[in-house]
Amino acid sequence: MLVLASQSPRRAELLRQVDIPFRVQAADIDETPLPQEPAADYVRRMAIGKAQAVHAGAPGRLVVGADT
Repeated sequence: MLVLASQSPRRAELLRQVDIPFRVQAADIDETPLPQEPAADYVRRMAIGKAQAVHAGAPGRLVVGADT
């Protein structure tokens, strides 16, 4: 089963629309932007960090991390 590393209602709705079974598991990471960090770098870092944090507690599962 897919693990969504996001509490975004919109992302969950998108997965439901295409009938992908999933469960939500929020990532516990520091979401503070780095000084002078460009927005694109920030969201990339957050998406990867969320996926990695959740995957650590769900080995063997496909984890999707996202941020906007």
